[in-house]
Order: sequence, then structure tokens, then C-alpha cells
Amino acid sequence: MELHLIIKGIRKHLGLSQEDFANKLSMTRSNLSQMEIGRNTPSVALLNDIANIFHIDIRIIFQMINSDESVFSSLLPLLLIDLDDGKENGKENGKENINLPPESCKSKSTSFEKEKNDAPPFLPNSGKTTSTNIIELPVPAGDDSSMTKIPVVDISVAAGSGFYNPDQLSEIDCIHFPKSMIKGNYTYLCVRIKGESMVPTLQDGGYLIIRLLDRCEWQDARDEHVYVVSDTEGRAFVKRLKNRLREHGLIICKSDNPDPMGYPDFNLLEHEINTIWHAEWYVSAKMPNIHATYYNKVSEMENEISDIRRTFTEELRQVRKEIKGLLQPS
Repeated sequence: MELHLIIKGIRKHLGLSQEDFANKLSMTRSNLSQMEIGRNTPSVALLNDIANIFHIDIRIIFQMINSDESVFSSLLPLLLIDLDDGKENGKENGKENINLPPESCKSKSTSFEKEKNDAPPFLPNSGKTTSTNIIELPVPAGDDSSMTKIPVVDISVAAGSGFYNPDQLSEIDCIHFPKSMIKGNYTYLCVRIKGESMVPTLQDGGYLIIRLLDRCEWQDARDEHVYVVSDTEGRAFVKRLKNRLREHGLIICKSDNPDPMGYPDFNLLEHEINTIWHAEWYVSAKMPNIHATYYNKVSEMENEISDIRRTFTEELRQVRKEIKGLLQPS
């Protein structure tokens, strides 16, 4: 269920008007109204404020997010913590008043709010970060019906000159992906990247989630997208393609590595192609510094220029020496 609808449902369950609800959250009625119709996205900090101010179990809110409207109504009564005591203390003129005293809000806290004196993890213990509230977001337990299993196969796709793989594919593991991230009834595999021709885009040792294209889809392969291509000799490449199958019956395989001499482009004719797979997701534990690649390249160019300058200076000195010898009277 959408979060803005959940917040609206909570407000109505508390019996508060938009103005009263907004005032307690220190926000304007206009902002709340925009949020309830879905134009503004609620933040995690706002959920924490709602939980603290109204004594709401934030875990129930996250259960609501993963439920439909029918389950939402049954979860509403579970939201409030010790609400009955607050109602008894706040009855006025026969009406129930759920306004909670500030002392109550301060004295009670959920398990999702850290003490402000604690240094939050991953943040320096100085400045504004020392008073940051860290919210522990529970991961809702869901069934496997929303996930699909993708085989991890024991093959590698070379980012350089191609990697030879065995004729038989063997599944060594599997990776689970949400079905919403996978297209229809296609064949998917998870394969390992080997080599550095696609650096800095793809790192050696990373994994690609790839989707098999039917032969009738080859001519529609999009330029400048990353594909895995296997040829009739058994090699597998991961390259950025230029599709020229319609015009010339070939594809141009390009590298992202900025070294064109070390990783040159090459062509594959249509009869040389065995399969084409579209690379749809990239998984890697490495966090590369993309700028370092270009800094190294500049450093290499500076070294080459220094070598050329040194060679030119020596050759010029030699030429001057020879000219001077020719000009001296014999």
C-alpha cells in the first residue's frame, strides 16, 4: 500500500484534522495535504516523528507498506501503543482527546530511536552528526512469490580477447532477483566478468545478469548498450556494441577502457555469432575510483612526452654537432 495513503489512514484513525495533525508534526497543512494526495514523498524522518509523537509502533507501518488495503484496516488497531491510557486521561466533555502531553512523548520512545548521546555508526563523532537519530528499519519478511531464481553458471565473459568456456554449462549457485526487475519469460544467467577492457564501467571479477536474445532480436540490438556475445569458436565477450547487422551483416565490439591500443575494437560477422545476451544488471563488490583511470592515463602521456622530448633533444644536439663539423675549415 502506498505510504501517503497509510499516513492519511493513520491521521483519520487518530481522529485528527489535517491542521491538527500537521501542527503536531511541525509542518504546514498545505504540505500535509500535498503529501496525502501523493504529490510529496514522505521521508523516513517523518515516520520517526509520527511514531514518537503519537506512540505508534513503526514496525506496523512497514508491514502496511507491504500489504493491500484489506490488510491495512486490520493493522490499524495494532498501531497505537498504550493508547487506551491516553484516552482515559484525555476525556473532555464526553469526547475522547488523544492529545498526548509533551512529557509523555519524551518519556516514552520506541526501540527505533537511538539515544542522542550515542554516537551514530558510520558518522564522525563531531558537529551536527552527534545528534542524528539513527532509525533501524526492519526488513519485512516476504514470501518467495515475488522473487525469481537466476542461475549463476561456471563461465566467464572476457572483457578482452574473449574467454573460452566449456561446452556444458553447470549451475554453481543462484541469485534471487525481484520479478519486477526481470522481463517476462526470457532466459537469464548470471556470469562472471574476466579482464579489464570494460574498466571503469565493469570491473574484473564482477557479475552480470544477462538476458538471451532470440535470433530475430539481433538486428534490434541497441547501439552503445553492453552485451555479452559468444562466437562459434566458443569465446565469450562482454562489449559495448554498434549494431550494423542490417547494413553490413556485422556487429562492432567496443571497449570502455581508455587504452585503444591495448583493447582495440573488432568486428564479428553474423555467421560468426553464436548467441547475444543483453547485460541488464551489474553486481560488484568493488568501489572503483573512476578518476584514477584518467589520472593514470595522463601520467602515462606525460612520461611519453618526456621520453619524446629527451630523444628529440639528443638527436638535435647530434645534428648540431655534425653541422658544426661540416662548417669547420679542413
